[in-house]
Amino acid sequence: MAPSLASNPLELLANPDAIGWFEKTHRFVSKMTRGPNAEKFGRAILWGFSPGAVSTTTVNISVNCSSLTITPSVLPDGATGTAYSQNFAAAGGASPYSFTVTSGALPSGLTLATNGLLSGTPTTGGTFDFTVTATYGNGCPGSKDFTVNVDAAPTPTPLQLPLDESGPTSTQVAALDSVLFLRDPFPVVNGANLLNLGVDRNTRVIVFVINLQLAQGEISSSVVVNLTDSNNQSYDVAAEEVRLVPNFNFTQVTFRLPDNLPAGTCSIIIKAHGQVSNLGTIRIRI
Repeated sequence: MAPSLASNPLELLANPDAIGWFEKTHRFVSKMTRGPNAEKFGRAILWGFSPGAVSTTTVNISVNCSSLTITPSVLPDGATGTAYSQNFAAAGGASPYSFTVTSGALPSGLTLATNGLLSGTPTTGGTFDFTVTATYGNGCPGSKDFTVNVDAAPTPTPLQLPLDESGPTSTQVAALDSVLFLRDPFPVVNGANLLNLGVDRNTRVIVFVINLQLAQGEISSSVVVNLTDSNNQSYDVAAEEVRLVPNFNFTQVTFRLPDNLPAGTCSIIIKAHGQVSNLGTIRIRI
């Protein structure tokens, strides 16, 4: 009678390359008792049987995943309109690892590459919860929950034209002739400017704007002065010079009065960076 495997030791040598529950029937033949010359079949070594004994049994083997960990433990906050970049890493398995978002949602504007790079430029503020899962060659996964807080873009401070409280109307803008430094009314053509002997002798006017500053590399002509004359004709005039006034909280904007501007009151607003200032007025004379 063949000996029972229940009363004799059986050792299986294996290097599993899959995960799960496996059932396999093996026929083991032993020609020697325990020793280095035990006969081998596949990845199994059987010993402890009487010489010539034959036994067949079904072996169930459960192969479990090793535990994966994902870093970092927390993610830095982001801001709308500002580039964001963060790398995920995994440990506990065998590289290379593949990363995916398996639940929740990334901030709009961000994407997660399979190599673990979370990058992009957030477009919407808020708190975003999501789960990142890492896997490696044999399918073993590891997951971790993350939260990213994205600050909403700050509300721009509105452009403001300071008004001249001593002017003839409540909407009178603080404005000066750029050469003579006289207040309005301004002539369209400045005949008193003896320093300008060129063809273009139109008056240049200086107005002052609060909360206006050019970005690095931005040119003065990106600032637009909109004028509406006494005949309700509108003009968009590119600024010729935009510069901060030292030790003050406003910016000096210089522009050219358009040709054929009629005499009378002219309304003025400043347009820059997608914003429009409050409305003011200046006076034009012949």
